[in-house]
Amino acid sequence: YQQYTKKARFTEVTIASLSRKSEVELCISTLGITSGAATGCTGGSNGISQDVTDAFSTAVKSIGTLNGVITVTPVAANGIVAGDTFVLTPTISGNSITWAVSGGCTTNASGRLC
Repeated sequence: YQQYTKKARFTEVTIASLSRKSEVELCISTLGITSGAATGCTGGSNGISQDVTDAFSTAVKSIGTLNGVITVTPVAANGIVAGDTFVLTPTISGNSITWAVSGGCTTNASGRLC
């Protein structure tokens, strides 16, 4: 039950990435990137929101984007630690973008949170 509760609380962390994900996809399209890294799709440029480093919710401490890679750091509380980051990395192939999930949330000692 405790793992279920942690996963439920972590949902806010994953949801925080959704608008950034859309911004990165638009940036990739606008810049005409068809392969490789999403160079230039970084917080504060090319339509990507500024990085946020101060806690802006009870669950999210920070969110940042660097060359298309989105990193969300949770607030350390309720069994979730700051190291349980949620990282989305785009893979670009022509007109297709797929997203890989990584970060501490995938290797949490008590079970995967994301």
